[in-house]
Amino acid sequence: MANLSNINNKFLFTDGDFLKIGNLAPINNVSSTESGISVINSNVASLSLTSTAATGKTYALMSEGPGGFRIRDIDANNDRLIINTSGKATFSGNVALGDSGQLQLGAGNDAQIYHDGGHLFIDNSTGSSYLRNTSTGSILLRNSTGGDIQFDNEFAGNILFNTSNIERMRINSSGNVGIGETNPNSRLIIKNTSANDGIRIHTSDTGEGFVIFRDDSATSPAAIVYDHNIDMLGFKVNGFSDRLIINADGNVGIGTTAPRAKLEVDGELIAKDIKHSNFAVASVNTTGYTIATVTGSSNGASAIVEFTGIGGTNGVVDVVYSCTNQGGNWYATARPRQTAIKVDVVVTGNGTTTLSFVFKSLSGTQGYTPRLMMKGSPSALVTF
Repeated sequence: MANLSNINNKFLFTDGDFLKIGNLAPINNVSSTESGISVINSNVASLSLTSTAATGKTYALMSEGPGGFRIRDIDANNDRLIINTSGKATFSGNVALGDSGQLQLGAGNDAQIYHDGGHLFIDNSTGSSYLRNTSTGSILLRNSTGGDIQFDNEFAGNILFNTSNIERMRINSSGNVGIGETNPNSRLIIKNTSANDGIRIHTSDTGEGFVIFRDDSATSPAAIVYDHNIDMLGFKVNGFSDRLIINADGNVGIGTTAPRAKLEVDGELIAKDIKHSNFAVASVNTTGYTIATVTGSSNGASAIVEFTGIGGTNGVVDVVYSCTNQGGNWYATARPRQTAIKVDVVVTGNGTTTLSFVFKSLSGTQGYTPRLMMKGSPSALVTF
């Protein structure tokens, strides 16, 4: 080794100069432009570096007999970096990279992990990317300081959710969701062709489970609601008003929330084009009340209207009207099933486009809540 000089108690190395410590074997792989210190030992070769500053420390670079290398913090008696014989590096502390510095993986640096100062990126340009746990633990995606967790497929692909390596749910590029369906063509499809299946809404014993239907203006919402407090299923329309309910006894109410029979309708009822209704009033006089009309259609049409009722003490009316449209005008003929007593239903408007039926007293005022049961057909021509 040439050009080794002692200048002011310091060694000066020039190109090709080495300080060798250990046995007399020649130094290998040293070019004419390399300089340095070679430490050779049959067990552990080490080089100690010490800073004598107030906060300084001593580190050792160590090459071990089995072929490993380590950087050891002598003061803390701890290895900061270990590289084993297969090239695996183990750090005992944090590894810090500056913004935009990349941790590159793969033979062609196909994968990169880096932070650009505002966001963390994990990029992969080859094959698929897996976040995989090979133990029995869990994989958690957690945002603990606010903000959203976002799954974003930037291209026209799907987002798939698998369990047991089988697809269970997907969101396609149109935003449609399929559970058991790989080609959902509506907002949500739940499919199971091998067994019975469904959707369960579970609430408390006194809560309500519901499905709500709404529009953009939110002026006419509707809902299907089950009230567990009273075990009642309700169908609500136009502002959440109950239109039809099924109570705990299985009774159905339309226009009432307390049906007393298998079916109770509060209002007009059309069955097989026959309209049913009723009328009641505290008392009725000789002027009476218009309680039904027949109108519309053209020559040759017909209608039938029936009235059965009571009024006053022992008053009764039971009459059927046959109605025909002759040349665009209506005509009605009364067919009493018994003689009217104290109250009657009379018709006005014969020979016009509208027949009106009036419930009235035959004399004076009849009390005791006069009432009628009414039936008419066809429903399109008869109005109660």
